[in-house]
Amino acid sequence: MINIMIFSNKESSKNLFFFDPIPFSGGSKKVVNSIIQLLPKRDITITVATANPSDWQKVSELNGELIPIINTLKIIKIRNIDFLQQAETGLLYFACQILLASQLLFIQLFNKRFTLLIGTSGPGVDLALYFFNYFYKKPLFQFVQGPIAPSRTIARCLLCCTSLCYLASTKMSIENCLTNFITRNNSGKPNKKNKELNLLAEKVLDGDNFFELNNGLTRHDWPTQIKHANIIKNINSIYSDDSAKTIMGDDKHVCKKRNMDIDRDIFWAASILKWKGLDILLDALNLFDESKRPFSSICYIKPMNTTLSASIAPQDICNVNWYEQPENIDKIRKNHKIFVSTSVKEPFGLSVLEALAAGMVVVIPNDGAYWDQELVHGENCFKYQANNSKDLKDKISYLLSSEKLMLTLGKNSLVVAENYRAEKTYKPIIEILMNIESAASHSYSLVHANKH
Repeated sequence: MINIMIFSNKESSKNLFFFDPIPFSGGSKKVVNSIIQLLPKRDITITVATANPSDWQKVSELNGELIPIINTLKIIKIRNIDFLQQAETGLLYFACQILLASQLLFIQLFNKRFTLLIGTSGPGVDLALYFFNYFYKKPLFQFVQGPIAPSRTIARCLLCCTSLCYLASTKMSIENCLTNFITRNNSGKPNKKNKELNLLAEKVLDGDNFFELNNGLTRHDWPTQIKHANIIKNINSIYSDDSAKTIMGDDKHVCKKRNMDIDRDIFWAASILKWKGLDILLDALNLFDESKRPFSSICYIKPMNTTLSASIAPQDICNVNWYEQPENIDKIRKNHKIFVSTSVKEPFGLSVLEALAAGMVVVIPNDGAYWDQELVHGENCFKYQANNSKDLKDKISYLLSSEKLMLTLGKNSLVVAENYRAEKTYKPIIEILMNIESAASHSYSLVHANKH
């Protein structure tokens, strides 16, 4: 194991332990990073046990600025075995969780006693933390940042955690998990323990310990406004209909890479997991004639140690620049006009929020997900038929020939983003993390529950 001390100060009264077993970057880690930034600056120690320390070292330095937000931050690398880590069910899955839990026990032996345990992804991913807490018996705060499976094990985790914070898009899966748990107990042989568990599950569903997570961006993470947004400020009041121009590449054939400081059209940023939909955008771009293909930038993350299928990246496509997990993504984004999201049924979509905050024209699928419900087509975004490359190509073409519309959409993007200031949206979470008490009344031992 590798310990990395990032920032230290005097002994603190609270010692928060964050558990992150996911080996690649993602929006859920950005959310927790932002919350850590907003924690009080005094009397708190933070320890992060993570499969990928590089995702957390940035907590103390963002956009080139050192942020004195944490008295003590310790990052500890946890290790896993590839074939175990890829298992999502069965004996190998539980073996993986036991291996991780044994490391957590080892970590505690050499660190100050933790006062609060925090799972950063969901109970299925963070199960090792519950095994660890069977011996440790401390308050456990659980984030749920993606839909959960309706399994008995996960349901028991929901009964064990002291408090749970979920994305609105995951609420139905949580309710389904608990109601399925109750139904299965009722279908079995009636006994006192099943009755107690059912009453506990019903209490959890109606309780105050579960609350909704409203994501946001801190002032340190707020993106630079794109050049297009700066134009909005200067000429919005003197705009005339005949001033619209086609924003395209040269009419003659040009196929070359553009420097990141040169204006470009399309920006995409996500993991290359298949469900993120990169292929939808690439197919749409390939429908353009090469001479008129929009200049585009693809910022991508290659997931590690996963059995999920992924798109091929990079690819040799005219007028498309590729960046693998760039450190300077804000610098790249600011020279683009349009952000395209291709993820279908995204639980939240932090990259969409970042694009809105940058004043970009946001193009999203009409898929019923969070941003499809929150944004209005033609007012603060542009929507296309989900998984339809031809429709996406047509929508991009229309936008690029309608500068006035793009200016309006970009201006309205900034208005929407103002509702997602993390200093406000994460305030309830900060208060709970700092005031959570030793076990809540509904807390129940996971291993004890498994005995019945």
